[in-house]
Amino acid sequence: ADKALADDLVQEVFVQLWQKLGSFRGESKFSSWLYRVTTNICLTEIRKQKRWFSRFTSDSKETSEPINEGNLDVSQLDKLILKLPEQTRQVFVLHALQGESHQQIADWLGIAPGTSKAQFHRARKRLEEWLQDE
Repeated sequence: ADKALADDLVQEVFVQLWQKLGSFRGESKFSSWLYRVTTNICLTEIRKQKRWFSRFTSDSKETSEPINEGNLDVSQLDKLILKLPEQTRQVFVLHALQGESHQQIADWLGIAPGTSKAQFHRARKRLEEWLQDE
């Protein structure tokens, strides 16, 4: 089932790229733009596949305390992640949900690894604050 889903997402990426090619202005590397389109398509799918969020709730690579203590509504987390600024959201999803290294994220997004780390920690802090306010 996951291979079929991956195949569907790859096809959707190519369709979206073809449709949006005229909107590529050349202000960033094409690979960064491709990655942004791909990330947005995958985020949309993640909203549909709530089981992906179980990775987030057990992630402890960066700190010893997970954000979630078991009472988190997945749709609530989804909405909060989507409130993050685009690059912060991309870094968070790539690192927390997909396990990518900050170096790899930096290479893909054309940023410094330290910027990736800072964006990740900013996202994590904002999500924790928003969750406490809920």
